[in-house]
Amino acid sequence: MELVELNCPNCGHPLANKANSMQPIKCLACGSLFLMSPGKDVKLPNVCHKCETVNSVNQRFCVRCGTKLLVDCPVCYRSNSSQMEFCEGCGANIQEEIMRRESWHSLKEKNDQRRKSLLVKMERDEQQNEIVRHIADLSEPERHSIAIFCLCRIGDPAVNPLIETMRQDSDPDARYASARALGMIGNSKAIPFLVEALSDPDPTVRYCAIESLDTMNARCKEIEELTRDKYKWVRKRAQEALDSQNADKKSI
Repeated sequence: MELVELNCPNCGHPLANKANSMQPIKCLACGSLFLMSPGKDVKLPNVCHKCETVNSVNQRFCVRCGTKLLVDCPVCYRSNSSQMEFCEGCGANIQEEIMRRESWHSLKEKNDQRRKSLLVKMERDEQQNEIVRHIADLSEPERHSIAIFCLCRIGDPAVNPLIETMRQDSDPDARYASARALGMIGNSKAIPFLVEALSDPDPTVRYCAIESLDTMNARCKEIEELTRDKYKWVRKRAQEALDSQNADKKSI
């Protein structure tokens, strides 16, 4: 395999025009020494030197013109006649090395996929643990700001745990903080549950539910009922949300 353009990965200085895979290369600028290896998709195509047709690696004659083919040695990359069993340059058994190389690539691909799957699972588990930690912090008012900020950065994966907390947690601090976080995330899945939270026994939860629904431009008749709420500041926020909805209707 011959590369036409190659730069040093350390300093970016151009390297020699002719550089072969598996051959040591030294950068003349910084002195770095490294070894190139072929990419994982290298299949050592058996290209006809006469008509340039790509043949399978085990093909001895070109399928197009019938010319005897040359095959590159997987070890030293010297071109050999397809009739040769051993490389004229390094003495390697060409077909055995080709099969070994293909087997190596196949195994590497499987291992790469396995590592990728494990990393995805680890990241997912780590994210779930992070959500659990921040949800727990919602019961502590002094930690609300940072917990809500982190949950909003996580985004949609945090929506279901926040909904569950808003609906079922016995601590009103955790419920109203969850309602506020859901409004900031803005996932429409939370709207029916925020509407449900308008009837929460705690006025702060009702207030935050109104605020989040208003932020998400969610129109619901239940907000009008809260204009007659026991608490003035809840009534005021409900009226502001209704005024915002009416203004939006007029502008359409």
